[in-house]
Amino acid sequence: MWYILAFVTVVAGLPTTPISKPDLTAVEHDQELLIHDLQRSRAAAVELKDKLDKIEASKNRSDSVLNISNLVADITDPPVEASHGAKYTPPIIILLPEAPSEREKWEYAITLRCLGQPNFSPFDNIHNSKMLEIATIKGRTVSEIQKEIRQTEAELEQTRKELNTMVSTLADTHDGSYSDRTKKLHLSHNIKLVKHEISVLETKLERLHKRLNATMLFSKTGHRDKAGHGDDEEPKNDDEGEEDDTTNDEDENESSPSDESNEYDEEE
Repeated sequence: MWYILAFVTVVAGLPTTPISKPDLTAVEHDQELLIHDLQRSRAAAVELKDKLDKIEASKNRSDSVLNISNLVADITDPPVEASHGAKYTPPIIILLPEAPSEREKWEYAITLRCLGQPNFSPFDNIHNSKMLEIATIKGRTVSEIQKEIRQTEAELEQTRKELNTMVSTLADTHDGSYSDRTKKLHLSHNIKLVKHEISVLETKLERLHKRLNATMLFSKTGHRDKAGHGDDEEPKNDDEGEEDDTTNDEDENESSPSDESNEYDEEE
């Protein structure tokens, strides 16, 4: 029992602290402050809801005019420009052209070297052979010549349309990159060739009309002589004369493309 007595003695020797009673006045004051803050929050929520309803109603009107005369701004609020900064200006983006590749530079250099020569034999030989074939008159009779005239006129019209297309494409092509420059060199060269082809076709068309008139006149004269004299030698002479005229036309035909090709070489 001795330890029970010791415990009681120790407990009795401890200092006793008085239990403080709660301050009811302070508690009531804190409750009143909380209730006041809650009422202010509810009032602010109701006011904000009313403003949002007015804004929504103004948006739904047919005139789409926002009426903010009833919205009172707080004096302490900073200006819109001060809070959000000045008027937004979008950035200016400049796309720089890509660096040309080595192949584009090489193609441009080769094209400039080949097309820049006044007498580049591969191109000139092919073009002159084509012009000689175009300038050749194959018709011998009146019907054949008339058919060839129609074909030449159609070919001339098609070539002129092709020239107009090339000229418009050349005008729309810029000098931005090496590939564009190479394209312009080819277009300029092709335009020069097409102009020469048009000149050859126009010359051929004139010669075809002259041959048609000569053939028609010669055929009428031959028939008249044959009907008047009834001689077998006269038609033979007429045939020889027709062969001579054909030979002369062939000589003119052979000389014309070469002369035009020489003029084309001088222009280049």
